[in-house]
Amino acid sequence: MIRVALLGASGSIGASTLAVLRQHRDRFQLIAIAARSNWQALIPIIEEFQPQVCAVADAAAATALLQAVSQRSKVQIEVGDGAVTAIAAATYVDVVVAGISGFAGLPSTWAAVAAGKQVLLANKEALVAAGRLLLDKAAASGAQLLPIDSEHNAVFQCANGLDCDPRRVRAITLTASGGPFRLRLLDTF
Repeated sequence: MIRVALLGASGSIGASTLAVLRQHRDRFQLIAIAARSNWQALIPIIEEFQPQVCAVADAAAATALLQAVSQRSKVQIEVGDGAVTAIAAATYVDVVVAGISGFAGLPSTWAAVAAGKQVLLANKEALVAAGRLLLDKAAASGAQLLPIDSEHNAVFQCANGLDCDPRRVRAITLTASGGPFRLRLLDTF
């Protein structure tokens, strides 16, 4: 059984990951989850998957979650950004889904890579901010970084499918299809 930590459990990557986990309960165990402050979204996840640990970065949200689930679950609620990072590096975790958006996802991604985890990376910003450092750390720790965000995963699959020699790739162009660029006109760049 592969033990999965889902960081960013209350977001869209979290929802997609949970759908996959539902289909493969025989192979994966959701062992830990984390979110910033959306504690209400964590309740059904805790009830369905019964993770051992849940980290909530926001203290007030963690308190509210603890009150909501304490009678129904034995989940251990941890508080603070440090708790999220601790889950990423925990020995009881095999695979980390790095779904915390923005620069906020970098510390936990770094911790997972430093701990030699298999990291399913949905956070583009971590690579933008610290790409070379993350790759060097992965090489040193034995971590495996696998892109799961749509565009990056497509490039990854194409390169693997073509048995691509990276030295022969001159450029890769990624679209700016979402986020702050979703409605931006081309002539405003």
